[in-house]
Amino acid sequence: MNHIFTDLACEIADNTVESNKKSSYPTHIFRQKISENIEKQTINFENVENKRSIIYFTPQIWEINDVDFFLLQSKMSDDISSMVTEQMAGKNDIYSVLTVGLGNPFFSTDSLGPETVKNIKTGLQGAGKRRVYSIVPDVEINTGIESTKYILAMVNSLRPNLVIVIDSLAARSIYRLASTVQISNYGLSPGSGLGRSRQQIDKETLGIPVISIGIPTVANLSSFMYGDTKKSDDIEKRKKYFITPKEIELIIKSGAILLSETINKAFWGN
Repeated sequence: MNHIFTDLACEIADNTVESNKKSSYPTHIFRQKISENIEKQTINFENVENKRSIIYFTPQIWEINDVDFFLLQSKMSDDISSMVTEQMAGKNDIYSVLTVGLGNPFFSTDSLGPETVKNIKTGLQGAGKRRVYSIVPDVEINTGIESTKYILAMVNSLRPNLVIVIDSLAARSIYRLASTVQISNYGLSPGSGLGRSRQQIDKETLGIPVISIGIPTVANLSSFMYGDTKKSDDIEKRKKYFITPKEIELIIKSGAILLSETINKAFWGN
């Protein structure tokens, strides 16, 4: 199976060009320089209604200085608020949102989601206009319950108007690790970047809009190490291995702070 092992829309688009394949979803890509250290890329999927990914390229997450941190936080918060406004059209600012920390809290590379939701403010906002819920589904190997089924059960119980999922992502390029943040308005498929896709978490599955946010923490060995390509068995062996930066604990800590404060700002204004 030819798998490029990535959750990033920018890399999927690049792979389509490199392979001279006709993409199922023609895209329009817009690039914008936010500061000396931050670049924003917006990818619109032309023939899919309102399908969009917003991607920020930064220095390593833990190396972002204070000025860039607050600038990135502000820009991402505006993007999330804009997506929420689009999804909540007609709700008159009265709605509830369920934030979901996907991933395995016992593995550093997969713990971004659980660590992020620890610091997301929950409860009623203002005069009862908005309510924020927060859950950590864990993973099927620990609970026996697939994440999507867990989320769907909570959606059916709590009846939120919107779901925001936070997850660790996979990248094709090692240069994207811990230096990229992706926000998408079409959900995600847990594990797809690792080649073991689970049920999609999106509007079709849950019945309500889904926004996904993530930072890549792993890359597959076969994506950037070619070596002796004559030996197909070597390539297959490499597909079984993923690498992560040695500073992964710091990446998760810094990334979780960045994302939780961004989400809090989007919904609570602080």
